Amino acid sequence: MTGVRLAPAVRLYVEYSDANEFGSPASTKLIDNLRDVMADLRGKIRAMDPSEVGVRGASLLQEFRNSERFRNLLDPGGRLADRVLYPDPALCKPAALQFTHVDTGAGFRFEVDSAEWPAVHEFIAQLAGDECLPGHAAPGTLFAQLAVRGMLVKADSSPISYQATARSEWSSCDITWLGHNTAVVRSGKAAVIVDPWLLPASNRYPETFQPAQRGELGGIDALIITHSHPDHFDPATLLQFRCDTPVIVPRVHRESLLSVEMKTRLLELGFSDVRELHWWESAWIADIEVVALPFYGEQPTSGEQLIPEVRNSGNAYLIRTPGVSCAFVADCGRDSRGDVRDVALEAYRRFGSVEFLFSGYRGWRIYPIQLVESSVPAYALFVPPDLYAVRQSIMNDAAEAVDTAEHWHARYLVPYADGGAPWFWEIGLGPILDRSEGQAREWIHFDPMPERVLDKLRTRSAPTAKTTAPSPVHGMVMRPGESVSMLDGHPRILKAIHHMWPWNEATVVTAV
Repeated sequence: MTGVRLAPAVRLYVEYSDANEFGSPASTKLIDNLRDVMADLRGKIRAMDPSEVGVRGASLLQEFRNSERFRNLLDPGGRLADRVLYPDPALCKPAALQFTHVDTGAGFRFEVDSAEWPAVHEFIAQLAGDECLPGHAAPGTLFAQLAVRGMLVKADSSPISYQATARSEWSSCDITWLGHNTAVVRSGKAAVIVDPWLLPASNRYPETFQPAQRGELGGIDALIITHSHPDHFDPATLLQFRCDTPVIVPRVHRESLLSVEMKTRLLELGFSDVRELHWWESAWIADIEVVALPFYGEQPTSGEQLIPEVRNSGNAYLIRTPGVSCAFVADCGRDSRGDVRDVALEAYRRFGSVEFLFSGYRGWRIYPIQLVESSVPAYALFVPPDLYAVRQSIMNDAAEAVDTAEHWHARYLVPYADGGAPWFWEIGLGPILDRSEGQAREWIHFDPMPERVLDKLRTRSAPTAKTTAPSPVHGMVMRPGESVSMLDGHPRILKAIHHMWPWNEATVVTAV
């Protein structure tokens, strides 16, 4: 057993058994039921010309609100019923692991009893390449099932041995960005990873540009989660880290339609050290300070909403090491409770400026009707009827990301939280950046190129009719697998051999 590792092309998925009537946000039952409840509405949306969403969207949502399917979700007082709003975590439990080899298509499902999850967790963490973990016996027949399907490789094989190279290249860097929302921050004594989401390698991608694997990261001393959306809180990735790894999560007072109770879910999987941080509280991981900050935005509206106590609960984070200070605001923007720009200013006043701000920049400008076909259809249930015809913008766009950086007095703004590589854009996350045929593609109003942030930094104001003035903040576009270190007060971008950006710059084709 000590001579094998999980093949890099294997995808893991944690399956939940959900006995809640309407479904839990931890399982797929909720999204399936939402699609069923909204089936007639979705059909009308698909038959409608996309240009009509602003004109007809409000009337279609009102029709849905008056429908029997919607009324079945309400209590006698006309509010969404508690059985819908607050699924019982005890009725939704992790039940199985699914393994799929993305190149061969081989796969199987392995059932796991509740009491077995810690042992399965330890075994997966070992197979994923955590060399700090002592050997453990494989639970049940799991080892044999992985072996017979070609999902294990020798520890000295080339797909595994190159991971040692990456560990060496990354070990002395201050920050390594792995794509989308995932970043590793290191000091001389520790390393923490923010929103870990590790996807499988594949022969579909260039040989020297592959998704980062757990075995490349070396020792990780804490996991830091901003919120419970699946591209930030991925149980299958989290299983690849030791059970005793500290996990820092936002406080979720009660699992709801909009938020997974992350501490409960992590303990179910076998984690033994889960720490809930309230806003403005801090924790130390060796010589790394982690400060939880208010998470505003990415709610059903950018203003008032129905049942305001039900929220997408989250934290932004300020992370400071002896060598660097950085902040991660993920999908923050503004809502009825606050604005991330005000958070940035207050953080600056309390803690000083940061070298690097990692900010989303998509904007998510959307009419409420469009939520129905989005990744968060539940949001449509929380929009007040008098806002059905009012466009919402619940995340930072490029200009607002610059605003946030200026409020924080950041030296460098790094656009992130929108893909960045083919393993993201092939599942619908982020613009297509493949320049192999000379053209990249962006959906400028929803998935713009990260370079759009640089444009906003260059043209912050127009002091005369013939001139523009840039921001004092500098922009920095990073590619997945690249790292940054501060040397003599200046940032240096470092590239890893097995994560080399394969495309030159080229003309961008904009889809509107």
